[in-house]
Amino acid sequence: MSNKGTLDKNIAKYIEETNLLPKSYNDLYKKNTSVTVKVENVVKYGVFVQIQDENKGKGLLHITKFQNMYVKSIEDYLQIGDIIEDVKIIDVTQDSLAFSTLHLKLEQKYMGKTQDQTDIQEIKDRIAQRVGIISKDAEKKIEDFIKKKGIVPFVMAMGTVIDDFNYDLSIKLVEEIEKKARDYL
Repeated sequence: MSNKGTLDKNIAKYIEETNLLPKSYNDLYKKNTSVTVKVENVVKYGVFVQIQDENKGKGLLHITKFQNMYVKSIEDYLQIGDIIEDVKIIDVTQDSLAFSTLHLKLEQKYMGKTQDQTDIQEIKDRIAQRVGIISKDAEKKIEDFIKKKGIVPFVMAMGTVIDDFNYDLSIKLVEEIEKKARDYL
């Protein structure tokens, strides 16, 4: 039995020495150091990032540790794939990291683009609920109008028109088919 115990200890020592076991973040990173990170995922409460070094440590940059001001949507500032330099590690545990960019002045790069796309999709969905499938041409007209005149006038006009709109597209299609069918009678 003593040979097996010695063998197990030697194997464990070899594995540790040859770095086959992943090291804990406590061994790899220190609190209050600055690193460069890449955004891996954006969620409402922050962004998950990966340190751009050989160890590829991962953690959360919480929205409360993002800027020294109210941030409604972190997506206005960051998207997946963005690189942020000089990010501070503010907490290190064995298997997690926490980051801060409070010391940085980050600019809005994507101001409202993601929200506008969400709003436009909601508009399309509302119209589709009323009339059925929306053609690509109709989608383009919606997007062009909103781009030129803004979303507010479109939504206000839509609100007054959509409930009174009583045009049955399937009836129109059947009428067109009937007209064409006369050619074959």
